[in-house]
Amino acid sequence: MGMFTSLGLRRPAPPRAFAQGRFRLGGVAVVNPMHGRQAGATLAIADGAIAEIANGSSEAIADFAGCFALPGLIDMHVHLPPDNALKLTPGAALSYLAHGVTSVRDAGDLDGTSIDAANGLRNGGIHPVPRLFWCGPFVGAGKASFRNTILLPDASRQAAEAAALKVKSTGATFMKFYEGLTAPMIRALELACAKHGLKIMGHVPAGLTYEAARIAEVQHFFGVPDPHALERNALVNRSCDWHQVGQRRMEEIVEVTLKHGMSNTPTIVRYMRVNTLVPQDGVLPSPAAALPSRPIAVARRPVGAALAVAPESRRA
Repeated sequence: MGMFTSLGLRRPAPPRAFAQGRFRLGGVAVVNPMHGRQAGATLAIADGAIAEIANGSSEAIADFAGCFALPGLIDMHVHLPPDNALKLTPGAALSYLAHGVTSVRDAGDLDGTSIDAANGLRNGGIHPVPRLFWCGPFVGAGKASFRNTILLPDASRQAAEAAALKVKSTGATFMKFYEGLTAPMIRALELACAKHGLKIMGHVPAGLTYEAARIAEVQHFFGVPDPHALERNALVNRSCDWHQVGQRRMEEIVEVTLKHGMSNTPTIVRYMRVNTLVPQDGVLPSPAAALPSRPIAVARRPVGAALAVAPESRRA
């Protein structure tokens, strides 16, 4: 930080503390999705929850008059920044909240520090942070992609049980199935997750199809394209190489999804943005792709607008 100070830069002041206890916000438009809106309303807040919605704005805080109040958005697939010298967690948290995202699900703590950093800020009342759900360490086999990975040695019940207990010990509510897992390993992990009350999400591992893996909640539509149709075995290709995916294949995916009660979090917006960085006939589709890298700006931007797609029978 000494270098930044010498340049005349200063760390910004902490954000203004949020109101506590009981108070009223007047002059806001309350939006209840699919049910309507109420303009000029007053919200009575008690201990962090809405106690009453009334007409008019007498004796209410007018700081937010003209603003909208609506249910917070939920980002189903994020990777919070690691806790290192850059200290990006506060900025990332504010970026989510500024865009109306009040709950996030961390889809894998890359180095084992990001969840503790976010929870430390939130639980200590140090900095506003969205409500947080997480998967803890990745669970895979073979070679680890990230340091914070549990590697399954085999498809035995004992190995799956040990992995589930370790994930559960981090406070996670989900287990993230990752690369290298075989179909028998996935089946063993499913049983262990059911036993210990862990929900399931994950990648369809490279080399497996969507229907062979049958992961309860698939990320990025992995496994939809046939593994042999991919230009190369990379994350972007597994999401974007859909050249040989036709109507018949999509009907197969829908049938398997409904039959096994599966769901998908495709993170479509993220891959749309990634594609702007891929040259087309030697020309970048987006002029912004030619700009220098801005790691802090990227780290503070929410990771796509994850759209949860599920069969009708599983929608709330």
